[in-house]
Amino acid sequence: MPSQVNSPAIIHLRDFIDSVGPDPSRPEQGLALKIEASLHLPFQTNLYSDDVVLNQLPTIIHFFSSPGNPQSYEPNKFIYAWGSFFTSVDPDGSLHLILHAHEVDCHPGDHSDCHTYNLHCPEAALPTVSLLGIVRSGGGQLNNGSTLLHYDLETNVYDPSNKASVTFKVSIYFRNGNRWTNFPLLSSQARIFIAGRIFGITTNTPRLAIGVDDVYFIPNLGSITTAPMTPTSSKGKQKQADRWNSRANPITPIKRHRMLTISSDPQPQDDGHQSCPSSETPPSNRI
Repeated sequence: MPSQVNSPAIIHLRDFIDSVGPDPSRPEQGLALKIEASLHLPFQTNLYSDDVVLNQLPTIIHFFSSPGNPQSYEPNKFIYAWGSFFTSVDPDGSLHLILHAHEVDCHPGDHSDCHTYNLHCPEAALPTVSLLGIVRSGGGQLNNGSTLLHYDLETNVYDPSNKASVTFKVSIYFRNGNRWTNFPLLSSQARIFIAGRIFGITTNTPRLAIGVDDVYFIPNLGSITTAPMTPTSSKGKQKQADRWNSRANPITPIKRHRMLTISSDPQPQDDGHQSCPSSETPPSNRI
């Protein structure tokens, strides 16, 4: 059974806009937009498995354009987007990626001149993902054969459009080489958090194929034991200095005005130099 707790599933991607328009799932919200794109997945020489095809990935991006946003979202513009994602499979068997974006930014430049604009856009890159899920099954072997060692990972995320949880699976692949040689085999029902890159779509059952960069094991909540709290003694502990209240006052002290004092009986200068006249006239002694 899939976990009923919603898990994080975050993606960062960049590509060109195919089409853009109002979001039909939020007709009452004028700032809600929907972008359609076909994610280009460049070939990676160190990330190949015979059960994965390198197709463009149809992607739907839901997001809110903030009021006063100077960016204009138009077809053929290059965008950077990130947010929560999940996948869905159409009746014809085609896989779609659904992204509820936290932010969508356009690459600057005049996209009306497509040739010049495309020359200044960054090169294609595999979308990066991070997600938490439960291991369901596995296959392939590490450093042996044309099928990479892989596991099916099931996760449960929240879909804001339908206000419900969505369960979907991805397949995570481990690259051949020395890095994963001593890595333990994953057992079924293990909870893990992975970070990696989407490099294709699986052939048997359409799923995202993710090349693993990092794996973190998540302990089951039932197996976590909390040590009993013991009273702590302040004896022998050094009191920490209050570093914030001991800082200098940011207000610059007012400089004191220099007062010019004048002798009531000025002495004549013996070296022949005359003294500078004072800006203040001494009071007269006459009545």
